[in-house]
Amino acid sequence: MKTLKLSKNYIIKRFFIKLYHDIQFPFIQLCNYFLVKRYPFLKPSCGWDTNMIYNSPSYKYRYQDTWIDCVPRGWRKIVFSMCKELKRAIKELEHPEDYKIHQVKEKFGKLCWYTEGGNQNTRDIEQKYENLSTHICINCGKPATKTTAGWITYVCNDCYEKIEKRKKKYGY
Repeated sequence: MKTLKLSKNYIIKRFFIKLYHDIQFPFIQLCNYFLVKRYPFLKPSCGWDTNMIYNSPSYKYRYQDTWIDCVPRGWRKIVFSMCKELKRAIKELEHPEDYKIHQVKEKFGKLCWYTEGGNQNTRDIEQKYENLSTHICINCGKPATKTTAGWITYVCNDCYEKIEKRKKKYGY
C-alpha cells in the first residue's frame, strides 16, 4: 500500500486557498445581503436552471449569489443605475412583489434583462439600459469605441488591443 506524500509547498498552497475561500465567501454573502436588502428583485427566485431549487419551500436563501453576478464587470455601474430607477418604478406597481428577474446575460454584445411582472415603465427602463450597454465597454466600463469580430462585444480601445494581442499570441 502506497502512502501519499504531500510536499510542503502543496500544503502551504492548499492552506492559503482554503483561507482565501473562508474569507472571501462570507464577504460576498455580506455584500449580497445588503444588495438584496436594497434591491429585493436581485434575489434569484426563479430561472432557467434554478427554478426547482429557489422555488421549493425548504430552500433557504443564503445570499451566495444575486443577478448582479451575471453582469460583466464593465456594465455593473450602469446596472446599478438601472436598479435605482427600477426600484422607484416597481414601487408604483400594483403588486411590486410580482416583479421577478428570470435571466440576465450578454447577447450579441448587449445587456439582456428578462423579467416578468413589470409594466411599460419598467420595460422602458430596461430597454434604455440595454441600449446604453452597447456604448459601454463590457470589460472595464469606459466608453466603447470598437466592436470585436466573431463573438460580438463592444469594447474600448485599450481592451480591444488586449484582445488583439491575445488573438495573435493564442490564435483566438
